[in-house]
Amino acid sequence: MHDEAQGMGSVASSTSSSSSSSGSGSSSRAQSSVSGQDATVTVNGHKLEVSGGRLQLDGVAHGEVTPAQIVTLRVEDGVVTLLVDGVERPPERQ
Repeated sequence: MHDEAQGMGSVASSTSSSSSSSGSGSSSRAQSSVSGQDATVTVNGHKLEVSGGRLQLDGVAHGEVTPAQIVTLRVEDGVVTLLVDGVERPPERQ
């Protein structure tokens, strides 16, 4: 499987996985999961970065994560969701 063909970009992490699917209708879903202190992944043009445990999505801070936590970036029908260990993670308050 070639990541670019599935709507994914580069992945740099100690652990990562990605998937993409589309149903018979017009719905589509792509996601990628990473863990570790430093990782970068792009899903359908949305960039997720973990640097020194700091989490950012499209340049917006979303708090900190530990190396053991699994961060998932999901894009489904144009809706972007960021999950940490299965729980939605909102942006940090400015």
